[in-house]
Order: sequence, then structure tokens, then C-alpha cells
Amino acid sequence: MPSIQFVKEFQKNRERESRRLALALANPQASTVTLITKENCPACGPVKDYLLAEQVVYEELVVDHQPAAVERLRQLAATGATPVLPIVVYQTHIVMGTDRPGLADLVALYAKHNHKENNIV
Repeated sequence: MPSIQFVKEFQKNRERESRRLALALANPQASTVTLITKENCPACGPVKDYLLAEQVVYEELVVDHQPAAVERLRQLAATGATPVLPIVVYQTHIVMGTDRPGLADLVALYAKHNHKENNIV
């Protein structure tokens, strides 16, 4: 039988995914941020919540299930960076971990490019 914590986390992830899809459907012209995560990553959930609260349309790549996510990590490592999950990528901007100032800067750039041009709701 699953633990109560597991069930709560599962429900939270389903709700988060529903919000992410609704935001993407409501804003089809928005450019997409890439979020690289891992199953059971404690830092990934709060970053997802932050992006959703800021109305950032993102595509999630999960390293446990998607070869594209693993390849992206290899590319980052080849540049000399030590990848720290979650990783948020928008255009040439990369934020690793829970770097709040870095995330705020990335979100501001995203908003500048998308909210004004596409009237994201």
C-alpha cells in the first residue's frame, strides 16, 4: 500500500501537470522554457511551482525517462558546467538548482519576450 506522503506527492504532481498543460494550451504562441528534472527530485517541485506561478510555459524533460534530457545534460557537462537539477533553459540562459535570483532574471526575460508580444493570460 502506498504511503500517505507518496499519494500526496502524486496528487500534487498531477495538479501541477494539469496547470502546466492548461497554461500551454491557453498560450499557444508563447515560446517554451525547457525544464530538466529527475524523478523524486526535492528541488524540482518548487521550481515547477514558481514557473507556473509566473505563467511560464515550459516543457519538462525527465532524465529518468527521456533520452533528450540525458543528452542535454551531456551537452552542459561538455561546456565545463557541473549540471545541478533542476535545470531551466530559455534561449541562451541557463539556471541550475534553486538559484532564485537567476530564476527571477530568466522569468523577467521570458515575460519581456512573451507576455507583451503574445498577451499571455
